[in-house]
Amino acid sequence: MIKNDLTVVVSSCDRYQDILRPFSVCFRKFWEDCPCEVMLATETTPPDMEDTVFNRIVPAGAGTSWCERLYACLEQAKTPYILLVLDDFFLKAPVSNQRIEALLETAKEMHAAHLRLEPLPKPQRRITGEVGEYVKGQAYRVSAQIAIWDRAYLMRMLKEIGKSELWYFERQGSFISEKYDQISLGCYQTVMPFEEIICAARWLPGGIKFCQKENIPIQREIRADEPASFTMYRNLRGIIFHICPTLITKIKLKMTANQTNGR
Repeated sequence: MIKNDLTVVVSSCDRYQDILRPFSVCFRKFWEDCPCEVMLATETTPPDMEDTVFNRIVPAGAGTSWCERLYACLEQAKTPYILLVLDDFFLKAPVSNQRIEALLETAKEMHAAHLRLEPLPKPQRRITGEVGEYVKGQAYRVSAQIAIWDRAYLMRMLKEIGKSELWYFERQGSFISEKYDQISLGCYQTVMPFEEIICAARWLPGGIKFCQKENIPIQREIRADEPASFTMYRNLRGIIFHICPTLITKIKLKMTANQTNGR
């Protein structure tokens, strides 16, 4: 059964504590019958966590990196697979337990390192009608998008990457994964639709609109809104990146070789 094999792990940090309650509201609304334990990976224990979706909170310590926090949480997880979700990914459509269980079985049968539930980017080699492979040598073969992970594989990768942040996990992890035998899989269609609420510690315009539409209370005064000019820049940067993602990622890794701090 899915609850015996899969744990939902939500990755967070102290400066995002204010969104954990609204995250929980969306999670309950769109995945009301989630059968899995939900764990929170964070720095220090947030105050007033009653009535949230988190069954267990694992504080790794103030100032710990994204990789350290996630590793500490995975050490305490009790299932062979985990479903990794970022705290600023607010669910916005119903989640099907049957579909999650079917994809979990696919991950098991193919001995997959992970199976991404959001096609960002899409897999490069189609295996079935729904699932494809992220081939070796490509950028973002490893991602922090919502995905089912082999817990032991993810822990091994996190340990090798060390005390690093999310962006480094994705960039460097994609190339580290090439030396492991396990296949990296992903879906061609979104399985768990979500709205990204925050980018670079600022409210995203789409996230604000979503919360207003769904009557989800957020503390607007906690952080600034992303300026429209930066939204346009980020969209343009994304277009340029997708032209040659692997080369650009390798260049970025060389330029930021000694910079592993910052979410």
